[in-house]
Amino acid sequence: MTTEKISAIFLFNHKFEPNVAKLEALYRDRFSHRKYVMPFGTASDKVIPVYETSYRFSGHLAQARDRILEDDVTHYVVISDDLIVNPALNERNIVSKLGLGANSGYIKSLGTLDDLRYRWWRALMIVNDFERTEGYFDYRAELPPAEVARARFEAMGLRFPRPVPRSRSEWHFALRKLHTHLKRTDWGTIYTKHGKPAPYPLLCGYADFFVVPAKAMRTFLYYCGVFAALNVFAEAAVPTALALAVDELVTELKPGELFDDPHAARAPDARFKGVEFWTGEEGEAFAARYGNDINRLVTEFPKDWLYVHPVKLSRWR
Repeated sequence: MTTEKISAIFLFNHKFEPNVAKLEALYRDRFSHRKYVMPFGTASDKVIPVYETSYRFSGHLAQARDRILEDDVTHYVVISDDLIVNPALNERNIVSKLGLGANSGYIKSLGTLDDLRYRWWRALMIVNDFERTEGYFDYRAELPPAEVARARFEAMGLRFPRPVPRSRSEWHFALRKLHTHLKRTDWGTIYTKHGKPAPYPLLCGYADFFVVPAKAMRTFLYYCGVFAALNVFAEAAVPTALALAVDELVTELKPGELFDDPHAARAPDARFKGVEFWTGEEGEAFAARYGNDINRLVTEFPKDWLYVHPVKLSRWR
């Protein structure tokens, strides 16, 4: 018999209180302990209001810290409010089904911004924002030393090459996707300035579903707050904080794979596949497949999918 006690934390990017009742209907029989973290939400027994932009939703978690933490919880499962977890997973089996131990965490993917600087369009912007913000408080006093963090991440199989375009496709990506963000900076400057490693070894990963073991939760939330204060985009802040706090992380994708790459290699022991839609058309086609009927989706949910995201509940009946 399982001895885990799971707390499900539903994380909202925007204030949308009508979805709380819909999520309650979907999850109350599967997770006994449920909390909803919502920017500018109306406080209640379950809704925890926070005051932060969705760009830095790591700050949502940090602000909600005192109401999130529970003494006897073994794992915290953090779920985006527009993500549907496989209905076969619940508080009694989710830890074992994901292959997690007592001190293990889960996230879909982990990569480094240095490695993915010219493959993920947000990467360069995140590093630039970090450099602009780091002078406003002494973050070095709040995080492990950069060299310690880097060694920790390298032990997880991550790499930190010099962050410059390394192939024709990466140069093409940089020219096509990053030009508007770089404004009129010349490419020689990009190669010298932006070819430097990030000031701190930042990671990136898909952050709409992840699991944190209780042993690491306080540290994780603290680091989430530090990165929110540094204006670090959530899908860099959450993975970096998680990898700093948790000794063992299980991932669906191999280390260094980019989560929105349709050809990304999966880890050999990955048990489930997280499914994401990157365009509105994909999401609409998926909803149409089930007639926009949420009960039908629950009944016919593919067995090997961990979750599907996004599912805009306001458009389903």
